[in-house]
Amino acid sequence: MQINLSKDVDLLQFGKVLKQESETDVRKCYQCGKCTAGCPLNYLMDISPSQVIRFCQLGIKEKVLNSKTIWFCIFCDTCSTRCPQEVDIKGVMDGLRRMATREGVQPKAQVRNLEKAFALMIKMFGRVYEPGVVAGYNFMSGNLFHDVILFPLLLIKRKINLKPHFKKAGEIRGMFKRAEKVRKERASEKGKEVVAHE
Repeated sequence: MQINLSKDVDLLQFGKVLKQESETDVRKCYQCGKCTAGCPLNYLMDISPSQVIRFCQLGIKEKVLNSKTIWFCIFCDTCSTRCPQEVDIKGVMDGLRRMATREGVQPKAQVRNLEKAFALMIKMFGRVYEPGVVAGYNFMSGNLFHDVILFPLLLIKRKINLKPHFKKAGEIRGMFKRAEKVRKERASEKGKEVVAHE
């Protein structure tokens, strides 16, 4: 893959912003490829995890923020565990997602809809309710009958349950509220920092 670097790319600036966002230093990576070799979703990605880190090192922000890879990462931590330099790759992916969201970059996959459906079920029942996640995801993505043919088979094999199980749902909703409050406070603090630097 050939990448042309612009002369006005500020490698150090993007590295600093990313380090602040993800709390990890991508400059430590020496491209051994263990993260890519261990990634269970590498086959879905348009650029590999090691390439994401390399592009971050080179300051190619647009390439990584517009990739499918940052949205397909499931934070299984296999990459970070295998990294001999202890680069928190999943943290970098999460940081890149936040940066992309702030800059208005839309995900290249239906990941946001799956996240929303998953979070809604957790809020409602305190745990995952698979039929609800699937129904919510299909509704939000506009493909109502996607994989519906598999539903009876999953029921027969007892892989899913029609009845949701409630598990400390009130406690979980409280956690979501506290997390949202912290997120808003951090966003407010970052906004103040940006104004102060200007």
